Amino acid sequence: MRLAKFALVTVTILIFLAYPLHGVVGNENDDYGENLSIKGEIPPIKIGEDTVIDLYYEDFAGLNWTYLLQIGPAGFRLLPGGMALFLTISPLYKSLRDALCYHTIEFSAYVTDPEGKNLSGWYAVIVPSKVEGSTQGRKFPLKLIVRIDGTTTYPKAIVVVKAVRRGKEGKILDVEYHSISVKAEHIYLLDVKPEKTVLETTPGSTVSIPITITNRGNYAEVYHIEAEGKNGLSPLSGSQFFVINPGESLKVSIDVVTPFSLIDPGTPRSVEIKAFPVGKPDQVFIGSVSIVTKGINLVTVSILILIAVLIFALVKLLTVSLRHGCFKRQKELEKTIEDKSKEEVTQHQETSRQSVLEEKISQILKEQEKQKRKLNI
Repeated sequence: MRLAKFALVTVTILIFLAYPLHGVVGNENDDYGENLSIKGEIPPIKIGEDTVIDLYYEDFAGLNWTYLLQIGPAGFRLLPGGMALFLTISPLYKSLRDALCYHTIEFSAYVTDPEGKNLSGWYAVIVPSKVEGSTQGRKFPLKLIVRIDGTTTYPKAIVVVKAVRRGKEGKILDVEYHSISVKAEHIYLLDVKPEKTVLETTPGSTVSIPITITNRGNYAEVYHIEAEGKNGLSPLSGSQFFVINPGESLKVSIDVVTPFSLIDPGTPRSVEIKAFPVGKPDQVFIGSVSIVTKGINLVTVSILILIAVLIFALVKLLTVSLRHGCFKRQKELEKTIEDKSKEEVTQHQETSRQSVLEEKISQILKEQEKQKRKLNI
């Protein structure tokens, strides 16, 4: 009995020497291995749709149990059971049965960023998720299905495929991780949002339009922005260029000039803000603002106020001048009247003096006359 047991152990060892056993590790490891390969090129991952990546898996672990069931020593075909019969009755089988049995391999997948952090919005599954009855040398296809729900700010990602190998009674024999680099399809999406969609201003004025621009796409882009005025509006700002990262928001301003008129009862006008990637000019994103011109032109008001001030100053000046002229004329008239009064007084005094003188002369003449008469007598 001991001799038979020794013979079986010896045969088992010889089988292992003739047919090397690939190691099976009994705990998790991060050795990605090379038994998972990709068929063809990896397509860009679509947004909102399943993207299928064809994989090819080859089992390198354990023994090729199927092969051992068919051959005998030195490669000669035996009765059903072959070399496997020696293994199953070998005293070493019990301790090695996990390596010697058919294995079940379970597959799962998850998505991380290049730094190993989980990404939201990315999903990945493996079909089929489980392969039973695998043994060394078995090859089978897999499909990796990757999906992005909604826009993502992460254009590149790592899909990690986890392969869990289970032996007899579900015992975990090995865990392998396989990394596959993928990238999202290029999505151009820009949100052009004016802070106010309706503005009111006076005719002939300059108005500044603040705009918030957000990159909703998944790649950093160089965008070109320009404004187009309608119904008489003229943009002052020329073309602008800016670089914006996924998820980033920028604030820009567009200045426009409204047409000139003295009085505007309220004319609706509009300006369109257009933005597009420099490398993709057909992808145009538009935001619009309505501008109502109403009231009196401020320049006209300023001119009218200036004219009113000038007229007031001129009237004031004329009034002062007229007052000064009237005062001067009055003074001259008063002086003339005073001079005439003085002259009349003087003339009156002269006349009075002359009258007195003439009266005295007349008296003298009368006295002389009297004396002459006396002498003649």
